[in-house]
This record gives sequence, C-alpha cells and structure tokens, in this order.
Amino acid sequence: MIEAFRGNVKRAIAGTNVWVLPKHLQTYLWEFEFRQNLRTQPHLMFEFLMQAFPRPARLA
Repeated sequence: MIEAFRGNVKRAIAGTNVWVLPKHLQTYLWEFEFRQNLRTQPHLMFEFLMQAFPRPARLA
C-alpha cells in the first residue's frame, strides 16, 4: 500500500513538475493527499476550495 502511494506521488510530481525542492516537498505531499482523499467526491473539493477564500463584507 505504501509502495503504491509512493509510486503515485512520484508520477504525479514528475507529471507536473521538473523537480521538487526538499523544502517544498511537504506542501506537494499535502496537495496530493488532499486530491487523493477527495478523488471520488469532486463536489467536496470545490466546496473546500470555496471555503478557503474569505467572503466579502456585506454592504448594508
């Protein structure tokens, strides 16, 4: 299971990036984990992304 995850991470990174700096590796892993956890529920990914942005203040 770990070997499959590692292989998928390597393919995903190699498919989008030429290289990854070690100081940014954790961020890439978090993004990959987020995508993997929500791959069967794409509507949730959109909702999470929308919640990440602040809402504008309402004008009265």
